[in-house]
Amino acid sequence: EEPFELLASHQAVGDDPIFLLKNSPFIRFTRQAVVGGIIETWLQDNEIVVEESMELESLEAISSMVYCNVGV
Repeated sequence: EEPFELLASHQAVGDDPIFLLKNSPFIRFTRQAVVGGIIETWLQDNEIVVEESMELESLEAISSMVYCNVGV
């Protein structure tokens, strides 16, 4: 069991993960992967609606997009 971590660029406004999820473009880890499904379930269980901007298959690709301030 490991905690979730939200990746956000240094340019992101605020540091509250729920606020960032609700107010920033969401870069989704593919739902075809186990962790992507876990994240989707967590979002639904917590009634968090995200504005999905893309769905990627690797943490490296996601972190690169976050670094470029494309989303969280």
